Amino acid sequence: MESLLSSGHRVEVMAAGNSMFPFLRQGDVLLVDPVSLREVQVGQIVVFKDCRKIIAHRLISKNQDSFLCKGDGLFKNDLWMREKSLLGVVIARKRKNSWLKIDSVWRHFFGRMMVVLTPVTGYLFWSVWWLGKKGRLWN
Repeated sequence: MESLLSSGHRVEVMAAGNSMFPFLRQGDVLLVDPVSLREVQVGQIVVFKDCRKIIAHRLISKNQDSFLCKGDGLFKNDLWMREKSLLGVVIARKRKNSWLKIDSVWRHFFGRMMVVLTPVTGYLFWSVWWLGKKGRLWN
């Protein structure tokens, strides 16, 4: 995936984990475009490499040579990452054979709101996920 993105190719990758719940769920297919730190906008979901893991989290801050992300369903921010760790930006996700474009005006607004709400989203989404897992919200 890294080599394809670094050579300018779009890739599809399957999401693993629930750190971006409810917007991304385990098993969703993500469509990822290559992007530079200069091009990416706060609020977008970026894909980056942290040690040996590839992670897709929401960009909550950036400067000239580094960026900060957070999973919507997590309590804490990730560590600041260097620009060379940035691999791409998620432009769409597929769940149950249906694609949802993420690069629309509404999705950008939603992404910016998630950045503003980031201090509480982890607690809120974890509670929703837990209740859902216990069968109290949906089956």
